[in-house]
Amino acid sequence: MIELSNIRITNGKDRDPFHVQVKHLLVRDGEVAVISGPSGSGKSTLLQAAGLITRPDPPEEGESCSIVIGTDGSHSAIDIDADDRTLSGIRARSIGFMLQVGGLVPFLTVRENIAFPLELTGWSIKDRWKDFDSLDGWIEKYFSVLNLDTSLLSVMPVSLSVGQAQRVSFLRALVHHPDVLLADEPTASLDPETARSLFRTILETVSSTGISALVVTHDPELIGSGGMRVRHVEAQPGDQAKSSVFDDGAQSPSGEA
Repeated sequence: MIELSNIRITNGKDRDPFHVQVKHLLVRDGEVAVISGPSGSGKSTLLQAAGLITRPDPPEEGESCSIVIGTDGSHSAIDIDADDRTLSGIRARSIGFMLQVGGLVPFLTVRENIAFPLELTGWSIKDRWKDFDSLDGWIEKYFSVLNLDTSLLSVMPVSLSVGQAQRVSFLRALVHHPDVLLADEPTASLDPETARSLFRTILETVSSTGISALVVTHDPELIGSGGMRVRHVEAQPGDQAKSSVFDDGAQSPSGEA
């Protein structure tokens, strides 16, 4: 799960600032929150705050802000003021990132890219996935799910099509079974049919694995849930001239966060 409460981020603080506020956003295990809004409304900024990349503004006097990450049964508030090394460790263990352009490491093979999050944490696939004894077995299963040929495992990312690169990026974000998947416009560079297929696979995989997901998209046609558990959270104008607000309209469950 992930929960953000009373988070404020100011971009361009020295000149022409833009303010982004997340009043409340809760995504439970196996759920997907789709974040939408016009360009420049702060969707990526929200994702960067959720991913512990961008630090929120200090709370105003008498207020508090929080980011909670974990599973429904085991979660804790993040110390937003922790040092960068501590936050990067939490990112490596608990968060999977999927970028608009894939973001694969160009000098690593496809297999090495997928394995990279496990290398960072020192985990084996058995530590994270009870049904798999080897990384190769995990890759074979999910390559089949995503209609990828295992012959691609030994090639460099430059040899992949855009659609292939995005699917490999999804597997890299998934392999260490993070608590939270963050996907920033993951289908923006894909043709409509490939985009729908990948988006559907993301939803189905999140549901089946119990991971929580925040997915930013500009494509309203992808937001239809198709029977999956999807919450749509759209940017709304804030109370300042250049600002936006995200709010799922829910309250923090009693005793949590």
